[in-house]
Amino acid sequence: MSEERGEVGFDLEAVLDSIPKDDNSPIFKSSSHFIHATEVIAQLKTLANYRLVGPSELDPRQLWQIRLGLSGMIGKYQYESHLLDPHLEDMISILIKPMRKVVHDITVGDFKGQPMNEIGTEIFYMIYFISNTRGYKTVGEL
Repeated sequence: MSEERGEVGFDLEAVLDSIPKDDNSPIFKSSSHFIHATEVIAQLKTLANYRLVGPSELDPRQLWQIRLGLSGMIGKYQYESHLLDPHLEDMISILIKPMRKVVHDITVGDFKGQPMNEIGTEIFYMIYFISNTRGYKTVGEL
């Protein structure tokens, strides 16, 4: 019918065959799993091992580099956040354990009344960022 009106037909197969199938094509760059999982978990463990009350063991530049690195690796999965699910519980538990201890210590424990340092604030930020990336309901179910 389209040929009767003088229209040219659209061949989807021909268009798909004309796309170069090299590894650099953005069409084929979709991930099938969380590629950066081991690196993110290692950096989260490193961040969680610092002292969260008292003077900070990191200068602001080092802390900013950690934030950018983690945010960059996790942020890549904003549109495919389901790929984080197999590692989500590990990532959150790494951050929650030291936060529970700090909250206890600054309210009734050894560091009562002392403020949390910048590293503690950074851990709260990473929990917030992961929750925003994956969704607060998914993170809350853990």
